[in-house]
Amino acid sequence: MRLFSHNASPQSDVTVVFRRVFLMLSVLPTVWFAVFFMWPTLHAFVSLMSWDTVVHTLSSRTTWTVLWFTTWQALLSVGATFVIALPLTWILARFTFRGSRWVRAIVSTPFVLPTVVVAGAVMTLLPLQYQFGVHGIIIAHVLFNIAVVVRIVGVRWRSISPDQMRAAQVLAASPMRTLWHITLPQLRVSLYSAALIVFVFTFTSFGVVSVLGGLTRRTIEVEIYTNAIRLGFFDTAMTLAVIQLCAVAVVFALSASMQRHTRTTHGTTFQPVSLKDHPRHRFTILSIAIATPILVALPFIGLFVRSFRAGDTWTFNAWRALWNGSLEQVGLDVPAIIARSLFFALITVVIAVPMAYITASLSTYMPRGASLIRSFTSLPIIISAVTLGFGIIVTFDHAPFNWRGDTWLLPVIHALIALPLAVHLLVPALQAISPTQREAAVTLGASPMKVWWHIDARTMRSPCAGAAALSFAVSLGEFGATTFLSRSSSTTLPIAISQLLSRPGTTLQASGFALAAILAIMTAVVMSRA
Repeated sequence: MRLFSHNASPQSDVTVVFRRVFLMLSVLPTVWFAVFFMWPTLHAFVSLMSWDTVVHTLSSRTTWTVLWFTTWQALLSVGATFVIALPLTWILARFTFRGSRWVRAIVSTPFVLPTVVVAGAVMTLLPLQYQFGVHGIIIAHVLFNIAVVVRIVGVRWRSISPDQMRAAQVLAASPMRTLWHITLPQLRVSLYSAALIVFVFTFTSFGVVSVLGGLTRRTIEVEIYTNAIRLGFFDTAMTLAVIQLCAVAVVFALSASMQRHTRTTHGTTFQPVSLKDHPRHRFTILSIAIATPILVALPFIGLFVRSFRAGDTWTFNAWRALWNGSLEQVGLDVPAIIARSLFFALITVVIAVPMAYITASLSTYMPRGASLIRSFTSLPIIISAVTLGFGIIVTFDHAPFNWRGDTWLLPVIHALIALPLAVHLLVPALQAISPTQREAAVTLGASPMKVWWHIDARTMRSPCAGAAALSFAVSLGEFGATTFLSRSSSTTLPIAISQLLSRPGTTLQASGFALAAILAIMTAVVMSRA
């Protein structure tokens, strides 16, 4: 039986085969997503909301004040992030130089660290009058989200042929005209995706605002936590969660509409050229490549310095306490916690990367449903961590699904949180594979399996490695949902850091800073391999 008919193009037939295969494989992420995300989330909404509370919350002036602040600080954070991140993204996508791998790792590290750690690091550098307010919030958000732009936009930027820029230069086009007419149209989808993720993360910000916002600056996420945990108003918290979800859904709808009207271009991935071969603007490029990671690293240098301070004294006691067992008196076995966090991160990679690849492939080979698929899998970064945590506690708290205390549930939830990030990383790389490569392979007699193995699989090795590193690092630093599920036997590094920083005593707090420094170093090493 012949695989291709005379009336059908080889490319269209192999695409049909890929679509059918990944449609069958999509059962795995669909079931996993439905059981561990959709079910508990919907159950929380249904069981913890009331109509009277909805009316009261919507009529409250406080609700709209908080919503307004949440919105404008998120928009300001998006703009500031792109101003800082885009020049570095261009440099890392186009050039290679000694230390470029570590530059990428340094700017990526804050994104996967616990929010309370980054907020605390920013606080150590700010003057007292600016420690609580918008200044610290925006700085912390920029530190977090530089990695989003570098990773998502950078993947697409590497797929733009340098020959197009050279041709524009030959035709006497200025660098600005080249950027506007050649580069930006091809980056548009990835720019939309990056802006969307940055907005969602800053709109739903919890740890940063709770530490740096003080008493007057609160986002919806902080209000959800305050009503649910401190006041016990679970129905009000769920109503606020619905408001937050609706606001983010509007943003997703606008983004999806813009992407539908944007033509997706295909290409191959071009290796960055050595900076030695690019004499023009070398000083400016190096200045940006050096200054940006230094600015990102400064708060964490302050964090590291604080780990050696006990009051006005310089001491190694905090670092010794991590390893000599003295912290066991407060219930923390640091070596065991580190080993447990690494194991959870490994399981997260095993779950998240295959699920993300299947989802990204289905999105690529089913263009009509691509926006819906990506929006659906992005829900874990839209839904409040409080909502997800309470949903899991309420849903998995009785037989036959009494899982809330089981250790294995943590890496499963970590993988859920890492999934949308991995999907957004893999989709642009899959879309950048030229259809003519598959068509040529099929014309030469290659089967669909060989086409996938020799073209798609080989091209996706680097993006998949990046998705694995990102998922690993997300698991190491996940704090929100883990707070609700962690037990003394399943304490992770972020939970231990939070416990140490919240306890009285200079040695314990310094040990918290020391453990945070270890987590930052571990994350930087992981992200440097991406």
